[in-house]
Amino acid sequence: MLELETRRFRALQGLLIGMDPELDDDLRKRSMRRANRLLTDGAVAKFIERRFLKPVSKQTWDLPGARRLAGTDGLSKSTDFTLL
Repeated sequence: MLELETRRFRALQGLLIGMDPELDDDLRKRSMRRANRLLTDGAVAKFIERRFLKPVSKQTWDLPGARRLAGTDGLSKSTDFTLL
């Protein structure tokens, strides 16, 4: 159970870092690569989907930038979740 929770947290963290416009593009891409690998696990993907379908806070996220970075690196799973 702890292992699953750890993978869920890391995937969520990776996607959030990928959408943070204040961070360096290389860090954002590395984080989304990790998230992309973790999102191949259905239990992780469902957890992330539930989080992203909830209303988000007023914090500004760089969704277009995250999509661009994920797209240039072929991170299809990460791209799917930054489109929500």
